[in-house]
Amino acid sequence: MIKKYKWKSRILLVKTPDYKNLEYLKTKKNYQNKITKFHKRTIKLITKLEKKGFSISLIDFDGKEKIKLKKLDIKKLFGLLDNTSAFRKLITKKIKPINLSLFSDYKPSTTTPGLGFKDKAKAVYTLEKIKKRDLKYQISVVATMLGRAKKHPSQTEGMREAITVFNKWMVNYKKYKKIIKFFIYTVFCSIQTSFIIGTLEQSKHLFSLTRQPSPVIFTSITLSHLEQDTGIVNPHFLQL
Repeated sequence: MIKKYKWKSRILLVKTPDYKNLEYLKTKKNYQNKITKFHKRTIKLITKLEKKGFSISLIDFDGKEKIKLKKLDIKKLFGLLDNTSAFRKLITKKIKPINLSLFSDYKPSTTTPGLGFKDKAKAVYTLEKIKKRDLKYQISVVATMLGRAKKHPSQTEGMREAITVFNKWMVNYKKYKKIIKFFIYTVFCSIQTSFIIGTLEQSKHLFSLTRQPSPVIFTSITLSHLEQDTGIVNPHFLQL
């Protein structure tokens, strides 16, 4: 498992006799609390069952163990990574860091559980699960799933089928977005026309323009005209 991350990510290898080990639970919690800082340094947590006891190792991009700890000391670990020349010198064209944020959930409290992209069925389930959430959340989930599936280091045929499902959703959303924009523009023009006609019908002033104004200019001129006409109290447009 660790070999596939060589030149792609650093590994925080946590060995534990079981998943109920107190030090393991504490380490996992501390990693999750500071996950954005770990990901900034391209450090991925991997757990391995080891009967010999609990230990932590930091494996660098080259696949070699660089630091060994009895317990997770985040301040010490980050200090060594950021300030030790041995780590700063490891700059090579071989390093192609993966974007760990694509595979993480930084806000688990607001996340819908059970979503995924492993195959077509999971993609369809994901869309069904989020369809009642607000549109902004749906877009965020679909975009995230697409990014994860497309950049997964071990992409499968099932993932490619999931990508097709999510891409289709995105295409439909973009069509929907265009329709909504057109609808808003149409309503805006209708309201603006109603507003101008109502204004001119109530006003004794002559209203003439030498050229077709933009909607912003037209609205500005009309509002200015309204402010000067004390005879207009409540244009019918404002009563909608």
